[in-house]
Amino acid sequence: MAASLSSCISATAAELGLKESDVKEIAERLEKYKRQQIAAGTVDRIEDKVRNFAKTQAERAKLKAALQRKSAALNVILRQEWEQDLAALKAQGTEPVWAVVSKLTGLFTGVKNARKSAAARRVALEGAWQGGMLAELRRDLPQVVDMLKRPREAKPFLDDVVREWRKSGSTQNADARRAAEIMAKYAEAARIEANRAGANIGKLEDWGGPQSHDETKLLRAGKEKWVRDILPLLDLVRSFGEGVDEADAAQILSETWENIVTGRGMRTTAKERGQRVGPANLARSLEKERVLHFKNADAWIAYGDVYARGNVFTGMIDHLHHTARTVANMQVMGPNPQVFLDAILETERRAIREGGGTVAQKNKRLAALDADLDKGTGSIIGRAFAEVMGDTYRPGNINAARWGSGIRAVESMAKLGGAVISSVTDLVTYAHAMRFQGRGILESYSDGLGALFSGKSAGDRRQIALMLGVGADSMLGDIHARFDAADNVPGGLSRAMNTFFKWSGLTWWTDRLTNAFATMSSAHMAEQSGMAWAELNPAYKQTLGLHGIDEARWGLIRQLVSQEGDYRFIWPEKVRELPDEAFGGLEGKKLERARSELELALREFFTDEAGFGIIRADDRTRMFTTQGTNPGTALGEAMRFIMQFKAFPVAYAQKVLAPAIKGRAGEGRDWGGIAHLIAMSTILGYVAMAAK
Repeated sequence: MAASLSSCISATAAELGLKESDVKEIAERLEKYKRQQIAAGTVDRIEDKVRNFAKTQAERAKLKAALQRKSAALNVILRQEWEQDLAALKAQGTEPVWAVVSKLTGLFTGVKNARKSAAARRVALEGAWQGGMLAELRRDLPQVVDMLKRPREAKPFLDDVVREWRKSGSTQNADARRAAEIMAKYAEAARIEANRAGANIGKLEDWGGPQSHDETKLLRAGKEKWVRDILPLLDLVRSFGEGVDEADAAQILSETWENIVTGRGMRTTAKERGQRVGPANLARSLEKERVLHFKNADAWIAYGDVYARGNVFTGMIDHLHHTARTVANMQVMGPNPQVFLDAILETERRAIREGGGTVAQKNKRLAALDADLDKGTGSIIGRAFAEVMGDTYRPGNINAARWGSGIRAVESMAKLGGAVISSVTDLVTYAHAMRFQGRGILESYSDGLGALFSGKSAGDRRQIALMLGVGADSMLGDIHARFDAADNVPGGLSRAMNTFFKWSGLTWWTDRLTNAFATMSSAHMAEQSGMAWAELNPAYKQTLGLHGIDEARWGLIRQLVSQEGDYRFIWPEKVRELPDEAFGGLEGKKLERARSELELALREFFTDEAGFGIIRADDRTRMFTTQGTNPGTALGEAMRFIMQFKAFPVAYAQKVLAPAIKGRAGEGRDWGGIAHLIAMSTILGYVAMAAK
């Protein structure tokens, strides 16, 4: 009998093109489903129901196999891109370890493709989705944006947004309907981008929007109470699939609770995946990253009132933030980033062992490539990987992390009251960065000062910056930080910090200069669009090259100019309007990928360069300040307290001083840039000191 069953499973697997373990699991799920139907008293046409259930399970198993083949194909393409990029970086004198780091967090040296990284891609995606959503809300519903800054007042409206998102026309609130349409549009954009990168996320009809679970509230309630509370609010079939009973759902929800309160759901390590063998593989793959579907809008709202952090808008921001990180890593390192990077490192080690040099030189290079990607330790590569994967945001202990971040928040408010006065030197870095886009120093200072003191165009400048993917931070600070912040700052302190820095003038200053830098970068690109690649300023060509924009892409960018009022700008989203023939005969998936990559390369340029003009810490900076540690651990909290006020000077050294001293792309030390930095930093530093 056993032999007969085994041969039947083998034959079915061969016929469907599946693994025997998958077929065995389907058989077990079928038997369980049949028992559930009988126990429920559903005997009419039970064989038809079981047959339909079997068909659904087989189709899902086939889909899983197809996704595995798609992942393998994507890995081949990405592997070729990595090999080309690493070879080009090493040919420009970059050590293998730093070439790999460049693909993760970017480098600040002036070599070609140095800033084309997973970190830059994440910021670009986040800016495109969050910035685009905020731009549309500001344009169509300015009164709603203002209301979002007052969460208690906004709650009835946001509850209506959930109802409209769940079922359009279910309320009489036209503004809520339009807000739901805008949010759904960007949730769909994120879903499509994730599927292009190798995911398989179905379109969520009647969703109601994402929830932003508050891990502290879940921890306070406890696993068992949370599961008891949420279970009756959920649509079990939509959430877990047909054939899953309440006991199975409770078990899955128990794992979900663990993922939320520990942050484990952010990344499952290769070692953990290797431990899951046998029939459970298919079930695990279907359960991971699950969307919890509530029975109706009122159930969604009832859960949010007790266990969520904020509201549907907060949930949407968190959703886009998490999705941007996940998609960026998949686009750069494939559907399984850790396995992909391990393979890259092993190839690099073999090349070192088989290459030239002394034994001591080889051992030094091999040691630099050592990394435990599971723990984010080892060489600098381990820390870079932990940073881009978001592991350094995962608390070892939630309460310890929140206490530590709360103390640091109070320290920041106590000691940074005059930060806006010191920020006058931002004009120096603004002009310094613009200099490498081919703009004159005096012209750049004029732009910066005009942005600060010209109130007439501030709103237009902000809207343009949002469309470019820049400038959303200050708006989100007014809204999202009222509930939480990146450093796990408790909601009350987060709100206090936001208010404090807004009243001190720092938010206004940073917002104005950042928006001005982005809009001027886009306008300057439009000005240069009349020139062929060979005619461009060499400094500008080099800056474009840092982001992977070459002569071929420049030819396409020249066609993206739009007139807005008295100015001409380059809009990244206009890439979607370019005719197919502009891409040199590419068709199908290749054409789609070429469009997407060009749009994202432009967004990376604007968002990344803005971070050089108005210095801000990024993943490359956090590699140094966190050292790959987790908040809420003894070492992690020690590092964060030690480095609390060091992020800006570290970022300044990385983004401004190091490139000026080391030179850019073999041109030697940037003496002109160094002279400008010394002279103007001294003058404006004295102004700041006198003002204080």
